[in-house]
Amino acid sequence: MRTNVRNVICVGVGLLVVAALVLGIFLFRARSSVFRGAPGPALDVQTIQATAAAGNATAQNALGDLYAKGERLPQNFGEALKWYRSAAEQGFAEAQYNLGVLYESGLSVTRDEAEAAKWHRKAAEQGHTGAAYNLAALYATGRGVTRDAAEAAKWYRQAAEQGDSLAQYNLARRYEVGKGVPVDTVEAYKWHRLAARQGIADAAQALENLKKQMTREEMTEGQRRFATFIVRKPASAMVK
Repeated sequence: MRTNVRNVICVGVGLLVVAALVLGIFLFRARSSVFRGAPGPALDVQTIQATAAAGNATAQNALGDLYAKGERLPQNFGEALKWYRSAAEQGFAEAQYNLGVLYESGLSVTRDEAEAAKWHRKAAEQGHTGAAYNLAALYATGRGVTRDAAEAAKWYRQAAEQGDSLAQYNLARRYEVGKGVPVDTVEAYKWHRLAARQGIADAAQALENLKKQMTREEMTEGQRRFATFIVRKPASAMVK
């Protein structure tokens, strides 16, 4: 599981870990609308509640967010779980991701990494970047699923291609050693450089070490791949 504040989920327990996780559930979605289609400022809580009760998955996920964050409503992870589940069962990827995080962390529900993997997979298959990363981490460590280096690399690649810096770093490391993918120093160079550009210090250091092992031709090709990389926008996973 990733170690930045977005998805801090550790095997150990403790208040600091839980606090970081609570914050982490939501940081990933900061760039997206809380309630798609809302004009101007965010809709009032009563409107969101009424729309959620009417069965709208977008509103249900938004209501789950408000309960989980304790924003404009008392913090209540049980209520968050209820609304996330309702939206997730309708196929809403954000809610599927959130539900996966709650199962992975054990907040308001018995910790169940197999169930977490199930919901992360559903969201990742719809193009959700955070869910793809989390699913990759589960496969990499054999938590909730059978350990599978190729599956881990597959989902790291999806998140990496969508611009996730830590996924780019993890994918680069795999290309360095041939874990789930063939050894490919040029690909490792590309992904390390992309991760380093986003501020991953370990990627920058790994890149310097990698350069010492590469031929001039490999460096040229790596630079070309880096320069031509275009972030692949995930397909919309919203429901009507």
